[in-house]
Order: sequence, then C-alpha cells, then structure tokens
Amino acid sequence: MDKCFWLFDFNVVFSALVTRGKSRLVFELNDIFHKFEFISTQYIYSELDDNLDRIASLSKLSEEEISEVLEFIKKSVEIIPFEEVEGLRLIDVLRIQASEY
Repeated sequence: MDKCFWLFDFNVVFSALVTRGKSRLVFELNDIFHKFEFISTQYIYSELDDNLDRIASLSKLSEEEISEVLEFIKKSVEIIPFEEVEGLRLIDVLRIQASEY
C-alpha cells in the first residue's frame, strides 16, 4: 500500500513535545506501521530552536527526554529546502515527493 504524505508545521512538533497526546502518538505509531511520509520545510528546526525554552517550561519532560523525543521526531521527518517549495501549491509539493517513489 502507498504511503500518505503529511506536510506539517511547527505546531504539530510543539504539541508532540509538550504533551503526550495524539500528535506524539501519530509519530510513535508511524514508527511501527510506516503509513505516513512526514515532510516539512527546513524552517521547522529554527522554530524549534527559538522555542526550546518555552517547550521546556510547558512540558513535564526533562531536558534529556525532550532531546530524545525531538531526535525521534527528526529521524521521522524528511526536510524539504524552502527554496524547493516556495511558490508551489501543496499539491505540487506532494507530487514532487510522490515522484521520488
């Protein structure tokens, strides 16, 4: 069966780091079942860096746990350079990704 592409932004990762809710569960289940191809732009990492203090203060996780969850999520995501998606519609981005498979 074909994978579904999921283009997401910082808010999904923020939610996965701050709570142990549905966002994190999707990443964990995908690690087992491999149903989604997670993609995002390179700016997600700068947003994460800019918000690490906020994530730490809202999360009940230790710094080590935050790092572990973040690394787990990072290994699950294919980063697309912004210049490759700038000016494209979402459907075009998905076509580019699908053509690689």
